[in-house]
Amino acid sequence: MKQLSGGMKQKLGLVCTLIHEPALVILDEPTTGVDPVSRRDFWAILAELLRERGITALVSTAYMDEATRFQRLSLMYEGRVLAAGEPDQIRQDVPGSLVEVTVEPQIEALRRLKAKYPQVEAVGPVLRVFVDGVSSGAAREQVAASLDDLSVEAIQAVDSELEDAFVALLRQRELAVDALATEIQAPHTDLRPSDEVAIESRGLTRDFGSFRAVDQVSVQVLGVRKPIQ
Repeated sequence: MKQLSGGMKQKLGLVCTLIHEPALVILDEPTTGVDPVSRRDFWAILAELLRERGITALVSTAYMDEATRFQRLSLMYEGRVLAAGEPDQIRQDVPGSLVEVTVEPQIEALRRLKAKYPQVEAVGPVLRVFVDGVSSGAAREQVAASLDDLSVEAIQAVDSELEDAFVALLRQRELAVDALATEIQAPHTDLRPSDEVAIESRGLTRDFGSFRAVDQVSVQVLGVRKPIQ
């Protein structure tokens, strides 16, 4: 077992747990630190065994996409249950709408939206804005009005995800306010490339038994420096 990767160890642990067909399985964050492929395999194995053998599973997880797999869930924060029920129903019960917008310049749009809406994040070229307490159409109009003089390439109201609903519940109930508050910083335009090596690997190889996960990888990352004033 010590030769297995983290994902393989988790799957082996699941099989060892279920081989005796218990009536109840309790799993505490079983996929933390597991790669995406192993995570999917883990849940596929568990779902099949639960379905075929009628086993009940009680699972804790910090990943909201995993939580949506279950029939019933409870969103918890500091030992308190914020909401409970079916995943889709919980999302629908949180007052507000999610808007996705692609706009340039993004950093300026992000500053404006952050000043008006407390729940904004950048996902690649897309800004995701949760607007409290309004319908999807009204939310789209409000966000568009905030960016009226910028170059908006695309804007649409979309279904919120469970993670959006969870963060919105924390804000609306004034929990974890300090942790959720983030200040958008402009990029450091005065930084210049440096000749000094910050990170380097040469011919890195990693084996798990007969399986080679990394094969002769060489990487060099240069640092940055501020110019002399």
